[in-house]
Amino acid sequence: MDEANGWSYEAVQQPSENPVFQEISRVLAPIDENSSLFDCFSIFFPDSFWKLLKTETNRYAAQMKAKQTRQGILKPGTMLYQWKPVTKQELKTFFSVVIHMTLVQKESFDSYWSTREIIETSFARKHMNRNRFRAIYSCLHLNDNSNYKPRNDPEYDAFFKLRPYFDELCFLCENSFYPNENLTIDEGTCGFRGRVHFRVYNKDKPDKYGMKVYMLCDAETGYILRMVPYVGDSKSVETIIAELSEPYFGKWHTIYMDRFFTSPTIADLLWLKETRTVGTVMANRRGLPQVWRQQPLEKAEMAFCHRGNLTACKWKDKRDVLMLTTKHGASWTEVDTKAKGVGVTKKVKPDCILDYNHYKIGVDLNDQYVSYYSLNRKSMKWWKKMFFNLVARSLVNAYILYNKSREQRRRLRFSQFLMDSGEQLVETASDAEAGPSHGPHAVGTSTRLVGRHFIERIPSSEKKEKVARVCKVCADISKKETGKRGAQRDHLLLPRLQCSFVLLSLLQNVPHTKKLRSLVSSSM
Repeated sequence: MDEANGWSYEAVQQPSENPVFQEISRVLAPIDENSSLFDCFSIFFPDSFWKLLKTETNRYAAQMKAKQTRQGILKPGTMLYQWKPVTKQELKTFFSVVIHMTLVQKESFDSYWSTREIIETSFARKHMNRNRFRAIYSCLHLNDNSNYKPRNDPEYDAFFKLRPYFDELCFLCENSFYPNENLTIDEGTCGFRGRVHFRVYNKDKPDKYGMKVYMLCDAETGYILRMVPYVGDSKSVETIIAELSEPYFGKWHTIYMDRFFTSPTIADLLWLKETRTVGTVMANRRGLPQVWRQQPLEKAEMAFCHRGNLTACKWKDKRDVLMLTTKHGASWTEVDTKAKGVGVTKKVKPDCILDYNHYKIGVDLNDQYVSYYSLNRKSMKWWKKMFFNLVARSLVNAYILYNKSREQRRRLRFSQFLMDSGEQLVETASDAEAGPSHGPHAVGTSTRLVGRHFIERIPSSEKKEKVARVCKVCADISKKETGKRGAQRDHLLLPRLQCSFVLLSLLQNVPHTKKLRSLVSSSM
């Protein structure tokens, strides 16, 4: 017995206490098996989300426009000079294009509006003007900059740029789903190589440089329950775990964590909160039994020691693996493993390691979804990278809820969920009362000529009895004959064109018909 720390080396097959988890995992959001995909999408993108984006984006654009006007540097033709307030419908269209970009990866924003046949895709070009998309992306904001506190202020918030959205997202995640027994705590990463004082390096992550967020996930689905951002502060591990796990104390959940979080102190703390722990542990953690820690082992050999309901396990595989658990005793199982050049072989592994390998994937599963479909664009602003990373994680949560609410039906693939979400989002934006147009859609010549064009009489106005607009065909003829464009006009009839492209004349008129046919045939 290790008298200094109260550890015993007697073999104990099961912990002295083995409480049972009695809660039921369930969807808490107001959806059921008859709910649509867009209902699940709207849980994490409610009307308050669009209202926040609209208010703060327009506020920021107005602030920047006023600032440049005062400084005398606002130039005609620039994005801010031409800025018009964004509407909720435009923002929905903007995000449908963003979802399209996650599914179809290209090297730059401009590539999505390219008409080069080899890389052309029509979705972005059809639904939003490129310059308008860039303007919204540039002015996108989530908080009022006039309330920002500097770093030397006691009320400084490093997450200020994202705070309103982040707090609402955390609330929605926690209150939309109750998890299974097994939970995972780990770090989620957002790749970023720019300048921010809380950038970190982790050689084990796909994005080695970036920002991290501590996450509590359901181990079986990867659903994010709670998040705590790392912003360079000195929060203790105990504080981080308490913030993440507090709503689930007293239910006898089991939390799986890696060696960054695990220690005898943490295991004891969570046991007092009626929560079990399973995790790898560093050999130099305080409170571990000295003899057990220094004991040499042969390959496949294992050693256990106990202190109350806490079990320490040491197992030698390629190297020593140290575990702490309040769920398992000194138990092991023979399993089939694959070895290179040998095939399937039998190997004895401790039960705590088998469970750890099975349930520790919660955050990794969420990271995997995000890595497949992410808006990974270069940006000098850290908070925009983090914002779109959180948007991607919200989509993953919505996808999980959709499948959980329809467990009796065929599981939908995540890529299909994204496609359907993007299409339905742009449909809702089109069906709603749209704001003023900010430029014509970039559509092909053939579409403009044979699309939804209807000839109508041009109504007279108070200022002018006979209203006329330039005829495309007549203007071309006039330019050849007189050198001046737009000399001929027709005040009787005008095609009302969906694309805002002026092309008027009676289609029965032979010269115009020939011209139209030549334009259409040359564009096909």
